[in-house]
Amino acid sequence: MIVCPNADPIGSVGGGLLEGRVMAAAEKTFTTRCASRLSFDMSHTQASEMGMVCGGKADVLLEYVPPDGGALQLYEAAYAALSNGRRCLLSTDLGDLEDLAATLPRCLLTDDGRVLGDAPEQPGWMAEAGTALGRYRSAYMERIEGSRFFLEPLREPGLLILFGAGHVGQQTAIAASKLGFRILVLDDREAFASQERFPASVKTSVISDFSTCVQGLSIDSDSYLVIVTRGHLHDKKVLAQALGTKAGYIGMIGSRKKRDGIYQALLKEGFSQEDIDRVHSPIGLSIGAETPEEIAISILAELIQVRSKK
Repeated sequence: MIVCPNADPIGSVGGGLLEGRVMAAAEKTFTTRCASRLSFDMSHTQASEMGMVCGGKADVLLEYVPPDGGALQLYEAAYAALSNGRRCLLSTDLGDLEDLAATLPRCLLTDDGRVLGDAPEQPGWMAEAGTALGRYRSAYMERIEGSRFFLEPLREPGLLILFGAGHVGQQTAIAASKLGFRILVLDDREAFASQERFPASVKTSVISDFSTCVQGLSIDSDSYLVIVTRGHLHDKKVLAQALGTKAGYIGMIGSRKKRDGIYQALLKEGFSQEDIDRVHSPIGLSIGAETPEEIAISILAELIQVRSKK
């Protein structure tokens, strides 16, 4: 959560009285300009006092970030990296966590190996930070040789490409627009790939033919390909192209009978069983979905499951 003077906060640390107390402490932080730590026990007596009975404990780090100098350079570098599709990682040295320094040392690791800012002295830091940069999406705390580091992987949201702008494709795009994906919808029917049918955050494109629809697309391990065209032949064309990419997820709608027929045809064309095993089909988690809206939820549930494991 970012707290600015005389402005509404950006983000949240959970709401309720806990967040109110954090906000009050943040006001003091603007005066002291020193990092501090708040601890909450949301069980038993304190939970009743705070009106929060969810249980568990929470530690909140408050840190003053000056709008100039080294901090500004780090955040500008992080913004530039993300704008260019590069991954990076912010690392904050919390020391032993019990006695926080007034100003916490922070550095930025980019995916080309550059380190900007206060680089840690611990030899094991680079290996852990490199692992976090390459594998994780969420921030976490790690003890490295006596110090605790808060590691924050930063990357562009995953790219969801929907091949097919029919009812299922439309509902999947609408629901996905709230889940932190960049979304591209492709269809060879102008009336269906119309921007008016989708939220403003969803990009649509009318293609000439599904036979070449993957050409020119930037697809990597953070890409999710969802094949929901209007027919088996189109699905097969798209799947054959998708298997030639490094996409982190490939899913195809349809019954098991349809799926098996497409698989057999692709195997005869030279694709391997290992290729076929990459495909999620029938697409989505099995939740008894029937309507386009329900099918969209089952598809997105599977995407979230895959994304969280990554």
